[in-house]
Amino acid sequence: DQLNKQFVQTVNAAHAFLYESGVVAGTVSVASATKVTEALKALCNTETEKEHSEDDCSYSHLNCLSESLLGNIESLQTKIKEINSHLLSYASNNEICSNLQTVPGIGKLSAVALYAAMGDPERFSSSRAFAAFIGVAPVTTGTGGKTTVLGIRKSGIQSIKKMLYMGAMVYLSQAMKNGTESSWLKQRLNQNRSKKIIICAIMNRLARIAYAIAKSGQAFDETKCNMIKKLR
Repeated sequence: DQLNKQFVQTVNAAHAFLYESGVVAGTVSVASATKVTEALKALCNTETEKEHSEDDCSYSHLNCLSESLLGNIESLQTKIKEINSHLLSYASNNEICSNLQTVPGIGKLSAVALYAAMGDPERFSSSRAFAAFIGVAPVTTGTGGKTTVLGIRKSGIQSIKKMLYMGAMVYLSQAMKNGTESSWLKQRLNQNRSKKIIICAIMNRLARIAYAIAKSGQAFDETKCNMIKKLR
């Protein structure tokens, strides 16, 4: 996650550098990394050297900066690919990660992240304790015997919360598009509940299911879960 942040920061810095140098590499987006890399390589080629031959000092500074940014981008890309390749291989060979991948909304990287955060399931007293540790359990408060359920906390493991949010969002969109056997989800959609509230509830349930699967050592069984069903 830290390398991804550094990669985005470096691409944005290179994009600004190119813009100041009079080179337009498209809008800043996820797909702009390739355009920025190609623009930096073009800036370092022979034609650019001839174009700036009249001002050796300005060209040397320009060439030095462009080569430095290009080297940083390529180095980060290589490191990210190596780490992702290792994590994907680990997810395929680890039994618990393979079982976690049977849950709709949890992929290989999400399974590895959840397993790494969980460690030994016995150190958590319940599935809710694990969900609260990640930061996806709803906050409950109240007095006088009346309990009020609030939203999830901002604290927790942000990288896993992002993964669960994306998985829950994709699961909800596919369920709305192709239909679902989940009576819970059908009821919430018929009540016109906020999509964000439903997504947060799915995130909480995914974390609890992950804990139960890691503790039991069994794959996901949709007959035991009324909330999350496999997509048709």
